[in-house]
Amino acid sequence: MSETIKVNKNADKAVKIPTRGIVGWKKLYPILKVILTKLGIQFALEGFEAKEINGGLHLKSTDAIGNFPFRVSLSGTDVTVAPGVYGSIMPTVSGVRLDNASPPVMTLSEGVETWVYMQIQYTLDVVDSFIQSVGISQGDVTISVETTEPIEDPSSGKFYRMIAVITQDRVVSQTIKGCIDGVCGDTGDGSANSDLVTFALGGLIV
Repeated sequence: MSETIKVNKNADKAVKIPTRGIVGWKKLYPILKVILTKLGIQFALEGFEAKEINGGLHLKSTDAIGNFPFRVSLSGTDVTVAPGVYGSIMPTVSGVRLDNASPPVMTLSEGVETWVYMQIQYTLDVVDSFIQSVGISQGDVTISVETTEPIEDPSSGKFYRMIAVITQDRVVSQTIKGCIDGVCGDTGDGSANSDLVTFALGGLIV
């Protein structure tokens, strides 16, 4: 499917634009140029600011660079994590939600490699050595800084997911870059142990 669009009413040529799929820059540019002319030099384009410069088109993101859920930031020894959700749950730090008006702050041990982890605690309903159902609610997902790797406990529904790595007092790796969710269930071997599979909700898990 495609749609034919004239660049302007007096145009000799029309531009055929697919209604679905990827549109090439050569097709897109004439239309953007007309919009620039009609609306002025700048306009919003899906989170971008467009400006005509020396016969070309410059696109600049209007969003803050690096602004995403669970982004880890440092200020001295203060560690903060941007709000994001695990499923529909807003994680907490020492009982304070990440989206609190006064964001919770964790303390970094200087000179020591540190990991920022998300702890996910499910409630397990076990019958005859098999998990029949699982539950999770607000307060069951927490964020902490660790200098040693935490140990999961599948028998109690406790799991960890690394958010970021801090080395030499800077964030050197951000492994979760967006909201996430998970599916927790029985391992199927009669051990009453649980397993957790996590996935991104429009973000990225590295």
